[in-house]
Amino acid sequence: MKPRAALIGLGVLFCGLLAPRVWADTQAAVAIKVSADQATPMPYLFRTGVFTFNALPPRYVRDLLLHELKPGTVEIDVGEIAFKDADNATDLLRRLAVLAPWLRDIVAAGGEPVIAFTEVPLWLSSRPNAREAVKGDIVRVGNVSPPQDPKAWSALIAQVVRYFKDELKLNLRYKVGWEPDQGSWQGTEQQFFEFYRDTVRGVRMADPHAKVGGPSVSALYNSKAGTQWPPMLYRFLAYCGKTPLPEISATRIPIDFIVWDQFNTDFLTSWSAAADQIRAWMKQFGYAADTQLLVGEWSSWEQWPSNSSSEQDDPFIASYIISSLYGMDRAGIDRAAFTSLLEQREVEGEQFIGSFGLVTNQFIKKPSFWAFKSLAMLGTQRLSVDSSHPMVVAIAGRAGVNDLAVVIADHPLAEKVLMHAAIGGLLAKGYALPDLQAALRDENTIVRLLRGERAVSDLHLPDKLASDLGAQIASMQQQHRLADELARAPAKIHLAFAHLPWSAASYQIYRIDSQHTNPKRVRREINNFVKDQFVKYKATLEPDITDRLDKEGYDSNEVAALKEVLGQADKEAALARLPGAQQSRVAAMARSTESLIHERFGQIGEAVNQWPQVMMTPTASGQIDAAGGHALDIEMEPYSVVLIKLHKN
Repeated sequence: MKPRAALIGLGVLFCGLLAPRVWADTQAAVAIKVSADQATPMPYLFRTGVFTFNALPPRYVRDLLLHELKPGTVEIDVGEIAFKDADNATDLLRRLAVLAPWLRDIVAAGGEPVIAFTEVPLWLSSRPNAREAVKGDIVRVGNVSPPQDPKAWSALIAQVVRYFKDELKLNLRYKVGWEPDQGSWQGTEQQFFEFYRDTVRGVRMADPHAKVGGPSVSALYNSKAGTQWPPMLYRFLAYCGKTPLPEISATRIPIDFIVWDQFNTDFLTSWSAAADQIRAWMKQFGYAADTQLLVGEWSSWEQWPSNSSSEQDDPFIASYIISSLYGMDRAGIDRAAFTSLLEQREVEGEQFIGSFGLVTNQFIKKPSFWAFKSLAMLGTQRLSVDSSHPMVVAIAGRAGVNDLAVVIADHPLAEKVLMHAAIGGLLAKGYALPDLQAALRDENTIVRLLRGERAVSDLHLPDKLASDLGAQIASMQQQHRLADELARAPAKIHLAFAHLPWSAASYQIYRIDSQHTNPKRVRREINNFVKDQFVKYKATLEPDITDRLDKEGYDSNEVAALKEVLGQADKEAALARLPGAQQSRVAAMARSTESLIHERFGQIGEAVNQWPQVMMTPTASGQIDAAGGHALDIEMEPYSVVLIKLHKN
């Protein structure tokens, strides 16, 4: 899923403050036990891996990632910022130069930048005159068409990699493609496989040790034509496994990490099923079974295929993030990039529009931001945790000898997610997706089977499929029942600490739920505040922009040209009509103007992010001691997150 848009231009709520309490009967509680004497390094996966959406996000948003979170894998698509409009290789490298401080900052903060090659400059495209946008996108057809000269493309990629390695002194990872099974690749599957080959050739010619991977399909079992089987990822591996690259002395095309996107996923079984499937395919085609796995984009997406999915703004997404990362870790997935750092869409004057992102386009922190912040507060050592309920997951960590923290997510699996898991189970048994679609006809058939409203025998399926489907439904009905029970009421949690090295400790409890760390609860007030503040800033915006451009050396004629471009409905086309030299300067002016607007948004977002309804602040505090068994009883709403921090007294 890769919507592109120009940057400029609510769920069931539970009532009451759920403070810690003690019950006479703790047998009904979900028992969570943290063993403080069993520590291992905290998985890198639990850092904030994220797809940036914009190659160079606004400064305020970059600072949030670098200084408030712990950056992990940071995927950066350089197509829009460098490849799309570059006149030649020299111009392309000049455009890439603006990323240098950002890349260095990510590395310095412990993050791993992954550079995504997704677009071809028009001068190398096989369709250089195809400037129309891909349907449903704003990227030009020519920029996502195959290169006309494979060797020239490899040479360009080699120049880019040498620039990063030799001039910037950065050892980066390189990803090829972005959802090539969708319209963001305007060639055939075979042409994409060759595009990957030629890109890898360029990367390894420049740096024999560089890590490169792909193909970043939009879903594990997707195909370019929709009905082809086996899926594109399988055929990609088959092609790479049998194709040598003599220029780099490789008997098969290198794949250092496999990338795919996955949304709306059952964290109990589906991440493991996906990882197991990929490892089996890798082994089949001669690659190491322990090749790194990278989920290129992931999130909930309950209202697919709409770009607006309301749970993206709700506490629900926080519990989805914690439980999903827990499931990925159990599956042995190495890296993951949540989509996305900044929201991918904007509705003027409106916050919380159901868009993917950790912060809104006015830079207001969403519950998803605070989920990653909770993980960042766990420390560097992971502690062993057991939970008596499969859909109440916990991750514990230690930041120092006197501190301990636990993140708990209550996340009942939704019916649609269970439906996807049931279909995934059949695909793992070797059934072809087109055959299942034909047999089941309607995806809601699975939901009705899970509910017991229909029987498998009603479907008149072939005997083997009927048997396998029946077994799959039976195995998931227990999960369906558990999810239904957990979603009906707040869960009682009995949290106990074993081998705690202190006789007593103070605790603080933080919540992400309907009443806490939930800016959508005060959506109207935030919208009114943002509108009022922007009216205030807008009054001085134009003279401030003029003053900035004047200080940067632009004359009045250039400023007039910028205003003319910005006044057009199709700004891209208006910019393209300008002469080359003027086009570059007007584009630079537009970036400077956008930067100033971002500064204004940063001031607005910073103010809102201090509101108590937005911040994650303690909701309760107290003490636990050995006499009480180092235990704590709390309640949690369904689809919520609780962070408990302990400090030695």
